[in-house]
Amino acid sequence: MTELAPFLKFNVYGEETSLGNRWTKYMAKLENLIIGLNIESKKRRKALLLHYSGDEVFEIYETLNLGDSDSNYDEVKQGLTDYFHPKKNKEFERFEFRNIKQRQAETIDQFTTRLRQKAENCEFSDKESEIKSQIIQGCESKKLRLKCLENDKTLIEILTMARTMEVTSRQAKAMEPQPSEATRLKFNRNARNRNT
Repeated sequence: MTELAPFLKFNVYGEETSLGNRWTKYMAKLENLIIGLNIESKKRRKALLLHYSGDEVFEIYETLNLGDSDSNYDEVKQGLTDYFHPKKNKEFERFEFRNIKQRQAETIDQFTTRLRQKAENCEFSDKESEIKSQIIQGCESKKLRLKCLENDKTLIEILTMARTMEVTSRQAKAMEPQPSEATRLKFNRNARNRNT
């Protein structure tokens, strides 16, 4: 008997709004495992998909009437993908995209990654332009926003400029003199005296 490589099952009961995206990521990871194990047989691929994804996915599979062929891996994979990806509401996806703002202490790269992930469901004709606009509108830095509005820049130029601003801000903060322990104690003592 061959020992199977460990792999997590798919959580069907996670957050409903991200179910389709989680399934897509799960399948990409499973496909990588299957390739890494050098499994060519459609029959074995189907068996691994139904085994690894877990009991809940197997129960869903049984209700989808995808045929009983042992080698219909592609049909099973597509049937489950269709099940987990209900029809998207493009306008709602765009509404959510437009409301994404950069979080405090979030880097420009982290912010851009969130925008790229959300833009996947928006069916934009020019995704890069939409991401660029949302960075300008939703970034934390007023300085970055002003520089972007001064003259038209590409998304790559904006990201390069934002990264430079983040690095220089951290470096400038590190160069600021730190108050000594005695100064902090004196400040705290003075603040307490003012409050009494």
